[in-house]
Amino acid sequence: MDKPKPKKLLINFELEQGDEIHHDWKPGEPGFRLWVTNNGENVSRPVSQLLLYQREKKPKIIHHIRYRRPSHFSARAEDALALYEQVWAIDTNRRDAFDVTMNVAAVCALDPEGESKPKDCVGLAFGKVKGNPELFAWRKFIEFLLQNEIIDPSKRYALVVDSELNRIDELNRRTMPIHSEFILPNNFDLIYATADAGRSLIFNKALRRSDKLATVTLGSISKLAKNALFFQNVEDEDAYRPEIFVFQTLREYLGAIPIRLSPEASKLYRTLRD
Repeated sequence: MDKPKPKKLLINFELEQGDEIHHDWKPGEPGFRLWVTNNGENVSRPVSQLLLYQREKKPKIIHHIRYRRPSHFSARAEDALALYEQVWAIDTNRRDAFDVTMNVAAVCALDPEGESKPKDCVGLAFGKVKGNPELFAWRKFIEFLLQNEIIDPSKRYALVVDSELNRIDELNRRTMPIHSEFILPNNFDLIYATADAGRSLIFNKALRRSDKLATVTLGSISKLAKNALFFQNVEDEDAYRPEIFVFQTLREYLGAIPIRLSPEASKLYRTLRD
């Protein structure tokens, strides 16, 4: 068995002129508190943690979590769950078959208490898009939540993703759109995690589950030529709505929420089960 790789936790502050960082951490003691002042007054500044281990060529990033203020920070990644009403992990895989590009984004819901395994949630099926299909899937899943009134505008939510690490801070600051002109809603955050490291960490485990679910789904769908119908090239990406299918009813972990599937999506879901 390989030995665990030594990990580093980097803490980054988004500071302004005159800001000063404070902490009350003491070596050997669990937990610590961070805060920022400016001219002697406490101020709220975003702070992020980056967990990594060193490799020969470049560091391997395990996760990146951005907190909106220092008081939210914790060195324990799982503590971030308490900041949100719900956290989902989403991963998109693709396969070329029957002269089309098949994209499936699989979504898992994390237990808000962090105690049970991620729950298989929904899948989004769509064809070839012009840009990164991951970004397209993030947008369309968020739009699905908004359009079906699944979320409460007064509460906070997060998506665990494994793409766009170099842009994730800009996406979270809303200085850059996710896709086309779609900006991340104010009550959403993006959390980066990788599926191939951090095996014991909650966000990485959820991302692995989504990755596996997308892979298995694609394996099933791509065996039948008739499924090419659901994966035609996407021409109008802004207006397009992917076919949504349910791996397992959402009611178990989101309450009694009716999920209405189109006839085509229902057929696709039956294909997965058959």
